[in-house]
Amino acid sequence: MLKSIKLILAIGSAVLFPTAALAGANDFFGNSLPVGAGGPGAASSEPAGGSASANPTDFAPPTSGGANDLSGDEKRMQKKYREMLKHCQGLIAKGDKMIKDGEAHKDDKMLKKGKVLKGIGERKYAEFKANSPLPEDKKLPDLPVEKAAE
Repeated sequence: MLKSIKLILAIGSAVLFPTAALAGANDFFGNSLPVGAGGPGAASSEPAGGSASANPTDFAPPTSGGANDLSGDEKRMQKKYREMLKHCQGLIAKGDKMIKDGEAHKDDKMLKKGKVLKGIGERKYAEFKANSPLPEDKKLPDLPVEKAAE
């Protein structure tokens, strides 16, 4: 009996509590107009279509400042991309070293590990190169820098 009374009181207080008054106006979609836009509450002597002398930048969305105007998220992703390319190049270099050491010491286990690492690095490098988010990275060589120099 006590549980049902508490439940009824909880539901009743939630229903009767004025949550809409605490929330405030919903301006999520940008209901506010710039100054001089002639909104519904504005008292102006302009015609209904607006004024010809209105500044067009008041209504136009801001444009980007150029190719170097990047957001923080874009910069973070570019940094992450470049680090992954360096990691892939490091895997290929480590694989090459392991292959050479395995051949020199007649160690088949090291030779196989080196081939696996090099294969993983080359596949990942080719994948990242094909999906490059940076326009200047489209001109990357097909093989990593260390391999292209040989």
